[in-house]
Amino acid sequence: MCPIRTSAAGPNGRAKAAGFTLVELLVVLVVAALISGVLLSGFERVLDIRLRLAAFLDGVDAPTLVADWFRASVGGLVPDAHTGRNRFAGNVRHMTGLSHHLGGCVRC
Repeated sequence: MCPIRTSAAGPNGRAKAAGFTLVELLVVLVVAALISGVLLSGFERVLDIRLRLAAFLDGVDAPTLVADWFRASVGGLVPDAHTGRNRFAGNVRHMTGLSHHLGGCVRC
């Protein structure tokens, strides 16, 4: 059970009213308005990006997207030399013998 809030006596002997002042309420409202303004502008920016991306993706077909993704995924991989122990081999589901080329010398 919560204790009942009682008002204390002020300097003149009168009881003070419990609660918030008008200035405190206005400060809270101003802070809430500022926070909501920042959040809404960020949300508006996200919606704008989503609309531009959707308009771009409407003009691109799925096989092109898959091909671009695959090309970007394996672009930095180079096969090991045919005499290396990590000789390149692969089938439809699995590839082996790939190493990532970081711009250094590739041993043959």
